[in-house]
Amino acid sequence: MAGILKVDTLQRAGSDSDQITLSAGSVDLINPKIKSSDGTTGLTSNNSGYILMPNRPAFDAAPTSSIAHGTNPIPMANVRINNGSHFNASNGTFTAPITGTYFFFMNWIGGTATTVFRFYARYNGNKFNETHARLDGSAGNDYNATSLQWIKTMSANETMAVSYQADDNSSAAYSDANQGYQGFGGFLLY
Repeated sequence: MAGILKVDTLQRAGSDSDQITLSAGSVDLINPKIKSSDGTTGLTSNNSGYILMPNRPAFDAAPTSSIAHGTNPIPMANVRINNGSHFNASNGTFTAPITGTYFFFMNWIGGTATTVFRFYARYNGNKFNETHARLDGSAGNDYNATSLQWIKTMSANETMAVSYQADDNSSAAYSDANQGYQGFGGFLLY
């Protein structure tokens, strides 16, 4: 068959090398699977060319009750995705399992109050460069919405979360009683 590489041996060239030696033989590299030394599949490919990474860290969560001014971080009991269990719902914090570059997002809806709602990204417990989603309800408009996306290179065990503040120091933000209003999520890019 033209265009198909067949191998019977796939091994590292040396213990400290990233090179791999291929020897001609009888195993097709169609729909390959890449596994770790413990046998965990890290990557697969199918006949349509889709590449799947079943263990990629990813999460998406939302709060289930109103968010009081000054909540830091925001607990998020409605966990919609938690691939790898790296997101802690009780304290609303994602802990990076490995060093890499991560993509994060948040979306929020305010309330009927006439104030500005601010949802801050919290990197290792601190405001992340004042990165925040600002929702202006000061004109008295109901159900204003905002969203924010950011990318951050993190080391293993570093954290990302979200906190909330209202400019009037008192107004609460809505919960996710109607799914989709609020949320915080992210995943490993590379």
